[in-house]
Order: sequence, then structure tokens, then C-alpha cells
Amino acid sequence: HDRMAAAEALIAMRERHALAPAIAGHDAYAQMIRAYLQHEPVPAPRSAWMPAVLAALLPGSGHLWLGRPHDAWVAAVMVWPMLLLTLWAYRRGMGPVTVFFALVTVWLWSGTVFSAWSLAERGDFEAYLTWWQGLWQASALPGRPW
Repeated sequence: HDRMAAAEALIAMRERHALAPAIAGHDAYAQMIRAYLQHEPVPAPRSAWMPAVLAALLPGSGHLWLGRPHDAWVAAVMVWPMLLLTLWAYRRGMGPVTVFFALVTVWLWSGTVFSAWSLAERGDFEAYLTWWQGLWQASALPGRPW
């Protein structure tokens, strides 16, 4: 009964993404869970807005801030040449071509902003899930509910 109560509390915590589980009781499972929580704090979620704002200001900088230099390079290589082509077409007075290049540039640029934002959110979720898996294993509960 104690083991199932501890497992139920942990699974409810995972589903709610709660930062502190409601572990009641003085059984061995609850004690192990509380000991793990004292030594391994819940990873703090980072704001996903910072990489999105950086990516909106300068293509690739949001990915660079997230520590993903390869993705930053890809974002910069996609957006900067299109931005230069748009400016080139504008200076030469190429109306429809300028509009086409501008639309492609906006499409690619907005994609890099969304990519930086979603990678930040996914990284937070993966860090939480990894922490939660360690918590489950440290509680000595059987099975793998992930």
C-alpha cells in the first residue's frame, strides 16, 4: 500500500508538472523521495521568451544563447542571405521580386524565432523529465512509468 501511494503521488506530480510532490507518510519510499528532493532540487524552468526575443532581433542569436551553435549557424545561413537579397532587390527597384524575397525572409526569420522558443520549452521539459526519472529510480519503486 505504501509503495502504491508513493507511486501514485509521483505520477500525479509528473502529470501536473508540480514543483513539489505531495508525499505524505513516513514509510521508506516517502523518506527516500524526500531525501532525493533535498539533494536534487527541481530544475528551474528558464524563460522561453529570451531566446525568442534574441532570435527576433538577430537571426541565430537565440539558438546561440541556448548553447546550440550549429542551429545558430543554420538559422543565420537561412535568413541573412535572403535579407541581403531583399535589400538588393529593393535598391534596384525590382518591385515584385522585392516582395517575394521579403516574404521568404519573413517566413524564414519567423521560423527561426519559433524554433528558438520551442527548443527552450522542450529543453525545460526534458530537464524536468530527466529529473523526475531520477526521482522515480531513487524512490526504489519498480517499473518504468516513462
